[in-house]
Amino acid sequence: MVKVYAALVNDENPIHVDKATGKQSIFGVNIAHGMLVGSLFGPIVVNQLIGPGVLYRKQTLEFDAPVPIGEAVTAIVTVKEAKHKPDKDVYVLQTECFLQNGTRVINGEAVIIVLASGLTAKKES
Repeated sequence: MVKVYAALVNDENPIHVDKATGKQSIFGVNIAHGMLVGSLFGPIVVNQLIGPGVLYRKQTLEFDAPVPIGEAVTAIVTVKEAKHKPDKDVYVLQTECFLQNGTRVINGEAVIIVLASGLTAKKES
């Protein structure tokens, strides 16, 4: 995934793709792109939480720790607030990613909307 992402976004930073650079870095290994890890939230919102038709309005990301390549990451999205307006529903979401050892690697917040034009929420939390 890291190599594909690096080529796709033209970010071939050696810390991500060159083994020698990763080994010599302060982390001692290559690390995944933070934005690649942050991209795990969208599928959760669409496929498990709200449903198709959501529009991202905002996403903040704080990178708390690196993700060594090959490490499993768990992404968690929690509904903090849901506002139902006549023309749209607005959701404020807590977004976090963790390594298997419990280390939080990303902390953030998303604001998404679902327009009232026939799109409805899959499930409320």
